[in-house]
Amino acid sequence: ENYFQEAGRAGRDGALARAVLITNPNDIINVRERFLESMPDIKFLKQLYRHLNNYFQISYGEGSEEKFRLNLNEFCHAYQLNPESVYKGLEIFDQYSKIALSQSFRRRSQLQFTVGKSLLMDYLDRNKPLVAMVQNILRTYGGIFDFRTKINLDLIGRKSGLSPDKVDKNLRQLHRDGIVAYEAGHFDLEITFLVPREDDITVNSMAPALKMLRQRKSDQLTAIIRYVENKTRCRARQLLKYFGENLREDCGHCDVCLAKEGEGRRSLEVMEQEILSLLEEQSRTSRQIISRLPYAENHILSMLQRLLEDEMIVLNSKNEYLKLS
Repeated sequence: ENYFQEAGRAGRDGALARAVLITNPNDIINVRERFLESMPDIKFLKQLYRHLNNYFQISYGEGSEEKFRLNLNEFCHAYQLNPESVYKGLEIFDQYSKIALSQSFRRRSQLQFTVGKSLLMDYLDRNKPLVAMVQNILRTYGGIFDFRTKINLDLIGRKSGLSPDKVDKNLRQLHRDGIVAYEAGHFDLEITFLVPREDDITVNSMAPALKMLRQRKSDQLTAIIRYVENKTRCRARQLLKYFGENLREDCGHCDVCLAKEGEGRRSLEVMEQEILSLLEEQSRTSRQIISRLPYAENHILSMLQRLLEDEMIVLNSKNEYLKLS
């Protein structure tokens, strides 16, 4: 949906435009992993709901209308949970009115490199898994060698193909090794429990709707991956089909259509050479040429007509085609 809107902006003035989607095979692997990691299932939600109630010491059958402040990082560290998955899970509980969720305060993480570039390069030579992440940080934040800089773990994660939790762990390693000064941000939430604690019963009531949500998200993911990998179907027809519309003809302008047109031109060139090669051997009738070549009859007749017009061949008195030298 977002891609469709962004790609459409370029052509709104009516002039020719080009929308470019830059990707590589690793992007598809990463997006599948990110989707599976961050989209909570029923099992995870049951676990999260129990942890949440135990964390605030809410007894079974109690908790309705009680309000608490939650430090997301501390909560996730206590139960060894992925912060991104936890936050999405809390959003789902909020969506289905099990809790009311509000973000009350968030302090951004801060980072500064405390060694020079030569020492940093030596360190990265010994710690290859950190190279891509560090390079993305240096490209994104100027002056990070000179002063503490507020950073966005989500942004670094997206650029590096890592979860925010993995970025945090990597930065903590760099901090322990004396390469950076890293101060993790605090993420405080305010949670109001809207129903009494019933553990699995609370989550089971959400199961059908959650299953439909996961399926819809999975369909969207599949659709965008098919679009990226598509090399045979007109882009415009593929996009409009996704939105329930049918385009009767190919657009003729997208990369797929232009590639087909290029293949068509190459096929015509090959056919032309094969006809001329046959006529170099001897003069032949159209029937004889059609019987010798693996092309549709109407395409061969059209090519013969074009070669006549270009004066590359002629018809003799026997109604045979003859190549001109």
